[in-house]
Amino acid sequence: MTATRRSLLPMTRRQVRFALGLLWLADAGLQAQPDLFTAGWWKTDLAQSAMGQPAPVAHSILWATGLVAGQAAAWNSVFVAIQAGIGLALLSGRFERLAILAS
Repeated sequence: MTATRRSLLPMTRRQVRFALGLLWLADAGLQAQPDLFTAGWWKTDLAQSAMGQPAPVAHSILWATGLVAGQAAAWNSVFVAIQAGIGLALLSGRFERLAILAS
């Protein structure tokens, strides 16, 4: 019965921080897929998300995809580095507050 009661206890802040750090690292891993380093993905797949959106939202999506697609490898490298940095900061406990704020 103790094990059941123990599993129902809320997670500690450290456990939540650790889980969030793992999610950020997983996100960085997904962002590092080879297709995302090419302009084609940004121009076709991501730009499709503008369809059916209100005009200001669609305009901002198309502007951002046009900007990123111009230098897809460089921008995507920055995105991967930021996501991995947030994840590592949360896992290590260094710069924790900054990482939580960025998260």
